[in-house]
Amino acid sequence: MDDERVIEQGQHLSEELAEQRQRAGRKRFWCPVDLRARIVAYAVTCSADGESHRRIAERLGMRQRTLSRWIRMWRQAGAGVRAVAIVP
Repeated sequence: MDDERVIEQGQHLSEELAEQRQRAGRKRFWCPVDLRARIVAYAVTCSADGESHRRIAERLGMRQRTLSRWIRMWRQAGAGVRAVAIVP
């Protein structure tokens, strides 16, 4: 995935996460399953290109520990997460 698309897709996912946090207000933040799945797919793709979870999480505006946990959970659940090309 080229750098421009990585940044653009990461920005879009980051904005969606921020919107979900804002909607949650003071309640405990909860991320919808479809958004979480897209974030995991994005992170797996970036990881396949050699990028660290820390750097991916920073781009998305989330904790690295949370991102790594989501990836691990998806793999353990056998959700079939695999690297994909993200196109506009």
